[in-house]
Amino acid sequence: MSKLKVLTDQGLDLLRTEIPSHLKHYKRANPWLAQQLKRVRPFETTGQIEFAKPLVLVPSEGKKHFDIENSIRMHQALPSLSRLDARNPRLWAHVCHSVLWSYMRTRWPVEKEWADKAKAQRYVLTHYFVPNSSSRHLLRNGAARLWWYAHLTHDPSRKKDPYVLTRTLLSRLDITQQILERAMGRCDLIRHRFLDFINSNQDICLHQGNRSRDLVRHLARSLNFHGGVCLLDSMTRRDLDQFFKSGATSFEESA
Repeated sequence: MSKLKVLTDQGLDLLRTEIPSHLKHYKRANPWLAQQLKRVRPFETTGQIEFAKPLVLVPSEGKKHFDIENSIRMHQALPSLSRLDARNPRLWAHVCHSVLWSYMRTRWPVEKEWADKAKAQRYVLTHYFVPNSSSRHLLRNGAARLWWYAHLTHDPSRKKDPYVLTRTLLSRLDITQQILERAMGRCDLIRHRFLDFINSNQDICLHQGNRSRDLVRHLARSLNFHGGVCLLDSMTRRDLDQFFKSGATSFEESA
């Protein structure tokens, strides 16, 4: 299989600083990166990192974006990518502007903000680049977010479906935000136990509309507050399971 490529520092700097003059290219159907960066050495390989399979994502259809399926496909195509390499802005900028160009054009079309050129430029910077390697910016990039969603929830011990927690995470936008945009989401055990609780209690956590949304928010806030008096990383699997169970019970009783 082909090796994964990244932009050079010079190539990334040039591409980012020239977003205003390149903006019109973000409406093109075909990739244009190579032609625009002829002035510099634009690409370099990442050493031993290779695509395990061709990276082919499902294009968006209107408001249907297939994030669950595409996250799984992204992770399966790059299973050996390390967390360190996956924080590299040069990597994701190249992927967005090359192998995933067709996908990006349907999922993150710049035409959405075209009426306001300043907004359009910020839109490109946010979704086609990673301004810095913070978790928030990684989860806004059109390609990085897919890999991280699956990587942070992949559980090989679940032989029947190692991506079952990925499906739970992406089942509702509010669940994704509540878990990954809080500090607690950085801990593998906490993230997995929270998602497992939601998956095991879908009747109250997923299928009751706003009430389910409020319950998930309640559990996330409660755990966040608990972190103010307790080191969350020291909580065991049993501690977390009991915490979520008690939190759900108190929420139901207070209704």
